Amino acid sequence: MVKLTIPGWAPSVNHSWFRSKTGKVFLTQAGKKFRSLVGFFVQQDRVKGELPKEPLTGPLQLTLTLWVPDHRKRDIDNSNKALLDALTHAKIWEDDSQVKKQIVEMKSQVVKGGRIDIEITEYQEESHE
Repeated sequence: MVKLTIPGWAPSVNHSWFRSKTGKVFLTQAGKKFRSLVGFFVQQDRVKGELPKEPLTGPLQLTLTLWVPDHRKRDIDNSNKALLDALTHAKIWEDDSQVKKQIVEMKSQVVKGGRIDIEITEYQEESHE
């Protein structure tokens, strides 16, 4: 099991990516900032020996606990893409397609700036015979 805490809040897809008039898609400043933040904390935990040095392999289950930065209305799934992409960029796993199950809980308690608690475990597919 891998545990990681990101102090901050992931931008929504609309705030992470920008499509130019020519159709090219670019990461926005907010997207770059969040990607750097995640990379910093992943690297910091790797140096401390709290995360594996190599990307995780195989199918994975992701449990997220989201601590909101303020009392604004938010959709629980709005920030998942930016977070999974940032974790992929930080090489926590080989690719976010490895995530086969996601459990997401959004707490109503405000944490200044927001916080994301992440738990990654090996995914065990249930048999439905």
